[in-house]
Amino acid sequence: MFFSQVFGKCHMKVMGISKSTFIGSALILFIAGCTTLESPSTESASSKSPKPEEPHSRTIVLNGKKFSEEEHGSFEIWECREYFDGNKVLFEVGRFVNSGLSQYGFILYDGSTSGDLTRYQRKGINKRWDWETTGGRFLFVLKPDGTGHYYDFTSVADGERIKSTDIFRCSKK
Repeated sequence: MFFSQVFGKCHMKVMGISKSTFIGSALILFIAGCTTLESPSTESASSKSPKPEEPHSRTIVLNGKKFSEEEHGSFEIWECREYFDGNKVLFEVGRFVNSGLSQYGFILYDGSTSGDLTRYQRKGINKRWDWETTGGRFLFVLKPDGTGHYYDFTSVADGERIKSTDIFRCSKK
């Protein structure tokens, strides 16, 4: 009997606390529900953040002739830097993606939009650009890990095998 009296009193105290906690929580929720935040549709036009610009069509000049993405389809481009201490982009290599020019690529010099038209091909898992200028014959090979090897055949006899003249770290733009 003593146990049921003590338990009954404790139960009533707990129920009283639970009821007041419940009522307090309900009041807070009710008050919070009555406040409103300004809807996005009522914002002034000046307070809205600007939309990002649409990508523009890039135009490059290869061997004196203009090529635009608008006319010739998109370009796939890799930026190349010195292998060990390179922060500055030294040159870009690229290819034409969606056009009848898929067997051609390009090399752009010194961060500019001008350069040379190249023959582009994929040899196994490597990408390869071959080109000639009045200064000689050149080759650039890009491996899947982004390592680029540059070859200068200017003083090399036809058919002679050489090692790369320089190595670069390249990343897709």
